[in-house]
Amino acid sequence: ELVEADEAHAELLKYNFRATPNCRIHASKAELILDELPENGCVYLDPDRRPGGQRVFDFSASQPDVLQLLPVLLKRYQQIMVKGSPMLDITACLNQLQNVKNVYAICWQTELKELLFEIEPGFNGKTKQHAILLATDGQVSHHYIGDEGDLPQIEAPREGQYLFEPHAGLIKTRLDREFAAKNELSAINSHAAWFVSEVFIADLPGRIWRIS
Repeated sequence: ELVEADEAHAELLKYNFRATPNCRIHASKAELILDELPENGCVYLDPDRRPGGQRVFDFSASQPDVLQLLPVLLKRYQQIMVKGSPMLDITACLNQLQNVKNVYAICWQTELKELLFEIEPGFNGKTKQHAILLATDGQVSHHYIGDEGDLPQIEAPREGQYLFEPHAGLIKTRLDREFAAKNELSAINSHAAWFVSEVFIADLPGRIWRIS
């Protein structure tokens, strides 16, 4: 079942899925058709987060209204996945949403492409944050899960060291410092997402330079 509010887009989807008879396309707003859709399983929301073109940092202006739909979805489905723009503030979104089990920051090469919020009815634990880097073929090349580890020591960069910038998913989730400490890297200060090492570590997920 696929719901698309824009009729022109719905017609394009019907054409694209014409060879998939078990996929039904509904040209309607999600709020209006929800009661007609099957219950249970997983629902995936890809809301318009910038109606009218304004810049937003949470789901308060999303269409469909994620915050309005969520209480109903929690009663009907076992898993709810909400796609978010990379511009969204993760903390602000977590304060708005309920029962968020996981947050995924998905990065392709050097660019953060999207955030994905996984919601599970009844979940009351601590939200896990994931930084995922995709290779050029779309496969996951690096997946880091935060575990509130140690922070790196502070060290002024020196000539001959290697300077490391983590990929954008690590920075967005604020897991860059924890990741650096696990890999025995030092931070150049307490705020910047730049780290140094005496040795070259080839498989670090990000960009590396030699300081000269």
